[in-house]
Amino acid sequence: KSFHLTILVAGLNKICCKMVKADYLQSFQGSWSIEASPDKSKKLLLIHEINIDPKIGFAKDLFFQFYKEGLKDTMTRLKKEIESPT
Repeated sequence: KSFHLTILVAGLNKICCKMVKADYLQSFQGSWSIEASPDKSKKLLLIHEINIDPKIGFAKDLFFQFYKEGLKDTMTRLKKEIESPT
């Protein structure tokens, strides 16, 4: 299965993505943004939002199951990179 995105930088704190082509989706768009924590701590919030429209015959629940697994792996790798930069 193929999945191709266009990535756009929308300012210093936001990255947007939009589907170019995918075998199993009609549309996909999303964003990553960084915001200060509302509790005034030095922590940052990494916010990820997506909207999808699966092609007929492809269940949205199934897509999100695969997507969440991949996202968990990505966040684990990102955490390791932040905690031990080279």
